[in-house]
Amino acid sequence: MRHNIACCYLTHNHPEVVKEILNIIIDYYNENGIDIYIYDSSTNDDTKLYIENMINNGKNNLYYVSVNADLGGDGKLLRILKGYGLKKKYDYIWPSKDRSYVTMETAKKIQQESVYGYDSIFLDWWIPIASDKREYKKIYDNIEFFKEFGWLVTSWETMIISTKMLLEDIDWNLFEKNYELGNENNFNQILTVFGGLELKKEPKIRVLGYRDISVKNSDLCGSAWTNMTFELWGEKWPRAIKMLPTCYDLYKEKVIKEQGMQIGVFGSIDNLIQLHRNNILTNDVWTGIRDKWEELSDIPKRYVELILEKKYETAILIAFDDFNRMLQYDNYEAAYYIITGTQYIINLIGNTYYWMLVSCFEVYLSEIRKQKHERIMFEVKNYKDLLYKYQELKFLLRRMEYGIKVNRDEVVSFIKEYNISSEFVEVVVIKETIERNKVFGLFESFRI
Repeated sequence: MRHNIACCYLTHNHPEVVKEILNIIIDYYNENGIDIYIYDSSTNDDTKLYIENMINNGKNNLYYVSVNADLGGDGKLLRILKGYGLKKKYDYIWPSKDRSYVTMETAKKIQQESVYGYDSIFLDWWIPIASDKREYKKIYDNIEFFKEFGWLVTSWETMIISTKMLLEDIDWNLFEKNYELGNENNFNQILTVFGGLELKKEPKIRVLGYRDISVKNSDLCGSAWTNMTFELWGEKWPRAIKMLPTCYDLYKEKVIKEQGMQIGVFGSIDNLIQLHRNNILTNDVWTGIRDKWEELSDIPKRYVELILEKKYETAILIAFDDFNRMLQYDNYEAAYYIITGTQYIINLIGNTYYWMLVSCFEVYLSEIRKQKHERIMFEVKNYKDLLYKYQELKFLLRRMEYGIKVNRDEVVSFIKEYNISSEFVEVVVIKETIERNKVFGLFESFRI
């Protein structure tokens, strides 16, 4: 098989992460025509020596590229996009954080799609929260793609980009001037991708949706941008999006806020409290960002100002009231962000009930992903309705587990009355029973 994709990992002092990821992917990436490049700016030779050892042991789809540590992540990324260090001609360049990888099935899918000459292949690993969040098409133009997925292009590993666009269509001197690309830009990828796609006569982006792919991450490291949260997402991010060509103007505000509302950015009360405790969210920072807060987040300003006053409990109490109001108005997306982004709600309702509610939203997401007719949110208007469903199902399942007689009519009646899906049953069995196979077997015997 011709190796037509260069997967380019950017790493810095993470030899243990590189080892873990390569041990998982090296062979099946090779089988699916994907070469792996390690762009290493480490301050020691641990990563280099490990890569050289693997190459010497016959891993012929692996390459090591040394880069200057002074470049930073985005400086390295920019060089990758320009084709620096590549040993062959490829159809696609695929940048990635060193902690991310795809499963064997996803690698196979990527290779199958790579032969059609798309301008980019996009890996959408994000599971939507609202049932109508998006309907997938196979091919998107640049405007549609920006509208639906623009915020997610900030994740390097999502974009598999045509080398023709990167190495032939783009005038890098002009791009660096127009979009201020460089070592400190932080958004070289999104500016390059959408700037490059705008040059195409009929751009075609193949979107592989979350139902068809699986992107994994190592647990050995995480994001290194926390200290820069407000500079990165409050200042540089909106500025970068606003620099894009005018063809994207209609959706720029949407894309800016979708990124801001991520739990690790400005979409979580827990995160804002932690940023305040770590002296990252300060009064001076808030003064600089307050007037444009609505551009970045749907979390009310009053929450932030209570946090700045160290009135954490008041902010959490108001947030929980808002959570119930969102359930009442069927705004499950807003409710999801509040409950998953405010773990301090445990202080109000207790650990057990909090995690039951989080589990209910796990069920909801699973039902959406599988396009189920049955929905856990059926006739739910407050958190007590969710807890009632969960606890009643738990007690029913435990009666089965403990051998207490349960007749089929009782089970069928409960399932129908409360619109219980198989996903709901599965989650509660896993979380609340010990003899899981026994319980699953009894449910199967009822043929529900």
